[in-house]
Amino acid sequence: MKWLLATLQYRRLVLTVTGLLALIGLTAWLTMDRQEDPFFPYRFGQVLVPYPGAEPEQVERLVLNALEEELAQVEEVNELIGTARLGVAHVNIEMHEHVYDTDAAWEQIRIAVNRASRKFPDGAGEAEISDRDSDAHGIVLSVTGSADLLELREAAERLRRDLFRLKEIARIDLLADPGQQVVVSWDDALAELTGLDARALGDQLAARNLTSAGGSLSSGGRSVVLDPVTEFASLEELAMTPIHTRRGEAIPLGELADVRLSPREPATERIWHDGEPAVALGIILSNERVNAVRFGESLRSLLEEVRPAYAPLQIREMFYQPRWVEQRLAELGFSLLLGISILGVLLFLTMGLRLGLAVMLIVPLVTFSALAIYAMGGGILHQIAVAGMVIALGMLVDNAIVMVENLQWHRDRGLSATEAVSHSVRELAAPLLAATGTTLAAFVPLLLSSGNTADFTRAIPIMVMLTLVVSYLYAIFVTPVFAAGILKPGGGSQRRSLAGVGQRV
Repeated sequence: MKWLLATLQYRRLVLTVTGLLALIGLTAWLTMDRQEDPFFPYRFGQVLVPYPGAEPEQVERLVLNALEEELAQVEEVNELIGTARLGVAHVNIEMHEHVYDTDAAWEQIRIAVNRASRKFPDGAGEAEISDRDSDAHGIVLSVTGSADLLELREAAERLRRDLFRLKEIARIDLLADPGQQVVVSWDDALAELTGLDARALGDQLAARNLTSAGGSLSSGGRSVVLDPVTEFASLEELAMTPIHTRRGEAIPLGELADVRLSPREPATERIWHDGEPAVALGIILSNERVNAVRFGESLRSLLEEVRPAYAPLQIREMFYQPRWVEQRLAELGFSLLLGISILGVLLFLTMGLRLGLAVMLIVPLVTFSALAIYAMGGGILHQIAVAGMVIALGMLVDNAIVMVENLQWHRDRGLSATEAVSHSVRELAAPLLAATGTTLAAFVPLLLSSGNTADFTRAIPIMVMLTLVVSYLYAIFVTPVFAAGILKPGGGSQRRSLAGVGQRV
């Protein structure tokens, strides 16, 4: 206790440290990383295995069962939901909620899938593992301004490459990709003249193809769908392919038919932005340490720089999460400021001007000092963290109120400011520590809990407990310094009058 009382002699040092810490907290509020929600571990994912042409019963028996047997042996896996569809096996994976090293868990899942693939029949494709299903697009950009979907697709691909200049981007998904296919079309008159039909032309093209027949052949309302992945480097090269007619002539394909690229048919997905056809890019940020607001500003600056190169096409925002992050944090910041204001009014009404001021001075200091420590510990400012600060408002003043009341009581008994501080700190250091400790203990289970809900709300107990610890330290070291200069003997008259009203009631 002697060292504690000795510390109070260094008032300037105490006030300097307090002011610096609060200033760091205020700076952190303005500059620290901002996101809308906390980061979640990657506990959800899926595995897709194509088996072209197989019936669902065959997919289940030959692919899905082997896959599920191997995945079930991974200790971190909690639930598997397998589905056999026409030509594809699909397994949804959910890990146990206590799993936090998800990278290691997904590596075990990849090993299990590799073991299962050895049991797959010939014709089954390579398994596709998606381990980032919980990722959400922070920003979605649309490319519009043309009715040609292939032109929009090409521009979106170019924009995608340009956007990767921002190091905060982890992945960019091409949304509503129209795809492309090769269309080779000719009229019936030409077909009759050359003696070729769609099947014969397709056979000749297949002979030059390293994979399977590619593109689409249209004749008389009939078509053959072709895969565009061929040995041909360009449409011009395909158009120069010699086609042998039944007369024995070798004529370039381009002279016999119209060869062109077109969007893939039938279409699987399409996007319209304000009534215009569009191709979109979904941007996923790299990790939980990215400042979403600052990243949004950098992205907009980059878009302004590259937009002229895409004219007359337009690049527009379909979804812009940084705006919602700013708006949500601004709303919660206003709630925090409103809470502090209401708290101040209540303190002045119930404790009087001097006692209320002595307590009220601590509120912003504790709030910003706790935020400074949270930021220095790597915390991110999101709506749950701010909500924890709001919740802590009503509790952080308890220690200061008790300390100020005790100081005023000693001053009313005729003790000097220094003597009142010495007596109050000696009397209240241990009781306030016990009271603060019991409140902290109530939040320990919430802090130590695990699972998806706990991961989302963990910032609440962190901020509340951090604020309570700072409030105790400030009640012992800082509040007496302020109160010694503010409180005067007889300053508790309003408190006594309120006590008299209570007794009469």
